[in-house]
Amino acid sequence: MLREVYNKYKSSNIPLDTLWSDIDYMDNYKDFTIDPKNFADLKLLINDLKNDNKHYIPVIEPGIAFRPDSNYSTYTEGEKNGYFITYDKDKTPFIGYVLPGEAVFPDFS
Repeated sequence: MLREVYNKYKSSNIPLDTLWSDIDYMDNYKDFTIDPKNFADLKLLINDLKNDNKHYIPVIEPGIAFRPDSNYSTYTEGEKNGYFITYDKDKTPFIGYVLPGEAVFPDFS
């Protein structure tokens, strides 16, 4: 669908600087992943945009999917390095609920 939107802009001579997409490009709403089925050619589309002097901006969800028993590297690296908001004394990650379901949040402080 993103390619179709891009092609329609081009064929209609409508100015386009940037193509945005919401979080449906993610694999199971996990940040820094790409849905391998529905967005398998996203990298190719981004290269085409770049070659046409255009930009691509993906929306990133602030909640990182809480997946302690998986190979989701964004979560496992964040947990290992203490990047997430925790309860004060025991360093247990604070778990909230957003689009991926249970989620942890980067501690920007």
